[in-house]
Amino acid sequence: MNKKWFAIPMLLAIGAMILAGGCFPPVDENADVFISGKVLDLDGTPMSGQKVELYKSTAPFWVYGNWLESILETDGNTFRTATTDSNGEFEIQMKGADANTPSGSFAAYFAVVVFHDENREMAVATEDHVFSNEDLTWALPEMQFWDVGQVDVDQQTLYMDFTWPDLPKNPSNDYLITVNDGDWAQWVNESQTSLTSLPVEVLNPDKAQCTWQALAWSTGLRYRSDLHTFANQNIFNPIDTATATDGEGNELPGVTDGEYTDKETFTGNMDARSVILDLGSAYEVTAFVIHHAWIYSWWSGTASISTSMDGNEWDAWDTVSGEHQDWGLFYHYKIDMQGRTCRYVKIDLSGPDGVKFDYIGELAAFGNPIQ
Repeated sequence: MNKKWFAIPMLLAIGAMILAGGCFPPVDENADVFISGKVLDLDGTPMSGQKVELYKSTAPFWVYGNWLESILETDGNTFRTATTDSNGEFEIQMKGADANTPSGSFAAYFAVVVFHDENREMAVATEDHVFSNEDLTWALPEMQFWDVGQVDVDQQTLYMDFTWPDLPKNPSNDYLITVNDGDWAQWVNESQTSLTSLPVEVLNPDKAQCTWQALAWSTGLRYRSDLHTFANQNIFNPIDTATATDGEGNELPGVTDGEYTDKETFTGNMDARSVILDLGSAYEVTAFVIHHAWIYSWWSGTASISTSMDGNEWDAWDTVSGEHQDWGLFYHYKIDMQGRTCRYVKIDLSGPDGVKFDYIGELAAFGNPIQ
């Protein structure tokens, strides 16, 4: 599951509360402030002549959501740069005034990022750091790049197998493997070096060229691997005639438009929610995918999937339940190679008090029409 794609409006609200109630006092304007570190290549060799970028913000970087892409890669957003020496080491020196917000009223937030290639895909970045008069020196842990490995598609079953080198040591074990910019994502632990038999249909069927990438978090650092491309050899036929409504009969065009960013947002405080997918006619449905549903608040509820021919009588197909601890971003797929005869597919989400179905990104059904 994907933990790092947050709802921007919610984050901005949280960020505002943090800034209002927990701002850090400014650093003495004339103090000397130092940032130092060392950059290593994939094999552990010190990288000389490597550009290091320092970023500054008045709010924590996580407020901006997927900040490594949306904030750090914005042209002209770099606050300072440095270049590593023959030992791969660098140092950035500033004054206390530089370590504060533009108004000088509070201490600012900083992040250091090193990009490995011209496309800025492979990167090592620090977590947020705030200076104080008691902490004027920021010594970074070694920033070593690592590669994600490879993906192989079995030509018989068209399932994907992933392998990668040992991950950086991380006591919290929260490594994230993502496919096609988040169409599918899964957490793995430090000792794991492969994922096997993952179906290609988890990807957007409209994309002929798909990508996969790994993100990882370690002590004080976060890592992003290179971006790998492979062909989408989908064995299931996407049903492009489907339309969607909520449990109250309201149309949800964003659920079936193929764009995961066009989320359909639900309003009100109902704890139970339903979404019904109308395929337009009867199909033998072989696969069904829920992309990027947001369960607002910490979810320990249930998602029930059922099918129907007439929209009145429903047959249970699958149930996803249990504690879900990835900040509400929900992804699930169901495969039935024998085919399930139906015209409608319904998702019912329910949970205890305070659990709400906030939005859904996309539903995708695959199958063949019944002649």
